[in-house]
Amino acid sequence: MFGIIISVIVLITMGYLILKNYKPQVVLAAGIFLMMCGVWLGLGGVLDPAKSSGYLIVDIYNEILRMLSNRIAGLGLSIMAVGGYARYMERTGASRAMVSLLSRPLKLIRSPYIILSATYVIGQIMAQFITSASGLGMLLMVTLFPTLVSLGVSRLSAVAVIATTMSIEWGILETNSIFAAQVAGMKIATYFFHYQLPVASCVIISVAISHFFVQRAFDKKDKNINHEQAEQKALDNVPPLYYAILPVMPLILMLGSLFLAHIGLMQSELHLVVVMLLSLTMFVEFFRKHNLRETMDDVQAFFDGMGTQFANVVTLVVAGEIFAKGLTTIGTVDAVIRGAEHSGLGGIGVMIIMALVIAICAIVMGSGNAPFMSFASLIPNIAAGLHVPAVVMIMPMHFATTLARGFADYCGGGRYVRNCRRFAFCGGEADSDPHGSRFRGEYDCHNHAILLSH
Repeated sequence: MFGIIISVIVLITMGYLILKNYKPQVVLAAGIFLMMCGVWLGLGGVLDPAKSSGYLIVDIYNEILRMLSNRIAGLGLSIMAVGGYARYMERTGASRAMVSLLSRPLKLIRSPYIILSATYVIGQIMAQFITSASGLGMLLMVTLFPTLVSLGVSRLSAVAVIATTMSIEWGILETNSIFAAQVAGMKIATYFFHYQLPVASCVIISVAISHFFVQRAFDKKDKNINHEQAEQKALDNVPPLYYAILPVMPLILMLGSLFLAHIGLMQSELHLVVVMLLSLTMFVEFFRKHNLRETMDDVQAFFDGMGTQFANVVTLVVAGEIFAKGLTTIGTVDAVIRGAEHSGLGGIGVMIIMALVIAICAIVMGSGNAPFMSFASLIPNIAAGLHVPAVVMIMPMHFATTLARGFADYCGGGRYVRNCRRFAFCGGEADSDPHGSRFRGEYDCHNHAILLSH
């Protein structure tokens, strides 16, 4: 009982510090304190006695070394490669080419609210390959916002749809998806195609239909709609449109390797890092620019992106694992399992509670990564204790943290605040009220949550 009390105090303190804009990586090192308390109280150990050095602090840092080594060589390398590729696509302009190409068919539709719904669907598809929420919002504001407004859609409705295009994080290039797959004990391709894709597809279609009716109803109700035409802008420095295929190359290669493995022409599908490296298009860049130095400079963006992902995400993953190890050492995880068994909640009940806790943390902190990566590391042990597949628990938690960030009022400029920042950016670009657009977006986020709960 004493261990649970300490855990609750640490959790509250950690949440308060993150809310005050402390770096989550440092705060999650509270796991070290929990490990020490667990050993001192006789509730658990850091290492097996056979592997122990005999000194608690040395054992703790040996465990941290093990976590760093495992994560950097495995999950961390995948996350860094994906982040590097996203930065490279941005540097070469391939992301702009993709948005320019996919937005063209939408401009042929003359029904304002049909194109509004289609914008959401296209935006969610783009979100698989353009993983920067603010970057995707900017590109859609330049290309599709003027078209939507010119067809009679209010500025608030247009902004609400564009700003919610990343309300569901999904795809093989999304950091939390890679982490969730690792926690679930499966490859990212299996997690995406067998579990994430069926659920996300149903939700995206349903919410697109919901946008049609919800935004139209709001526009009819609103008597102060700004009908001023938006200025038509063009994307700057858009490369040839064949560059639009480049952001999709990882998915094509992954699908191709899965097919070849299925028919027996490959022993197994390609590793995600290999897919990222094969997708590098320096030769395409060289043949277009005929400038070797500039081509090599662009490739450097890939490695710069890897470094950024290590600093912002991989360290957070390791910090979350340290925190989870601390909760395990002090006996909190065992207490949760025993409580679930005695109360009759089972795996589904615990999953709902943890999803709600993560959602509340994401709303309060304005951060999705910190609560998800800290609590998700607990799932394998909890799922094993409750005899349910880890993926059944991890996927709802993943979607919960993604959706909850859109409700966050806290937009204090923290490094991990993305959704509310996107509402503020899009609202500013549209010369409309960011809070009004966020309210309309949140209305549909409720629909996201209801659909995902089923």
